[in-house]
Amino acid sequence: MWHLENIEKIKEPTLASIFPEFLEYKKKTTWSESTAKRNLSVWKNHYENTDIIHVPIRKIRLKILQEWAYGLIEKHDLTQKEFGNVATWMKQMFEYAAMEEIIDRNPYTMLKITNRNVFRQPEIKSDEHKVLSPDMELALYRKCWEHFESKYYPVHQLLPLGIIMLFQAGLRPSELATLRYSDIDGDEIIIRRYYSDKANVIRENRTKAGHGFRRIILTSLAKEIIEAARQRQLEEGIENPEYIFMMNDRFKSFYDRLRKTFPVICKSIGIPQNTPYSGRRTFISSLIDANVNIRTIQNYVGHNDARTTLNNYCYDRSAREERARQLENARVQISFTGAA
Repeated sequence: MWHLENIEKIKEPTLASIFPEFLEYKKKTTWSESTAKRNLSVWKNHYENTDIIHVPIRKIRLKILQEWAYGLIEKHDLTQKEFGNVATWMKQMFEYAAMEEIIDRNPYTMLKITNRNVFRQPEIKSDEHKVLSPDMELALYRKCWEHFESKYYPVHQLLPLGIIMLFQAGLRPSELATLRYSDIDGDEIIIRRYYSDKANVIRENRTKAGHGFRRIILTSLAKEIIEAARQRQLEEGIENPEYIFMMNDRFKSFYDRLRKTFPVICKSIGIPQNTPYSGRRTFISSLIDANVNIRTIQNYVGHNDARTTLNNYCYDRSAREERARQLENARVQISFTGAA
């Protein structure tokens, strides 16, 4: 094993010494305040009291990185995903050091964990934690409509309707708040902008993943909730509303409330506490179940590659009892109970 005391002490840049300027750079270019706070906890828990951050960056070779990585995994009993999240700090700081010409190339690019058994194996969550079954979806709709009618969220009265729209159109949460009435074209709605939480701005004429504008056919329920939103805005004195699900221009507040509200509503109706993204996953999975052409689904949701749609958004929406019945029917039918 390498040790800090064995490395020649030279006044050269270290990960610790470039940390403050790196942090400011990320805040200006990439991270929101909430992301910075979350990532700072990773630094404090996994980097701050380690030897490697005091080693001159030029002297950190692949062998040192490997020993650091395996030691980190063992000490904190990390899963592969957890390690990836923690190691992002190391990767990005080396990228920053290369950009600042402290090093010629990033040694992290050569780091590979070849022994997958060193990772803690996490319990795989059931599909109920990713998508909603038809019964769950209906229960969610009813609760959202109840909140809408009672004006349960006075600042964002239309947020419950927006939640339903996530499921009816497969929208990303960042796209929901920016939907305008002018985006409706006949029986379709056009997705052509999104809200950037990091920058707290609306990105006009841009879509996530660079897919380009996309058209989604509005279901009868989607049309119904859009009309309900319009009527509520008129009742509240908004005569020419621009945005479908906004009562004001507080986009960040709407986006934050959406993320916080969704799991609370799930809990209130007794279903797994999902995130708003379960609307998008449920939408895609239901269309796959209905044998909708994969190219059509891909275009609805804005994926550049159909493999993304199938590999990351295809879940079983059937109830556990239905899956048990399917498994039973698929296997050899025999019973030894009471056999002669």
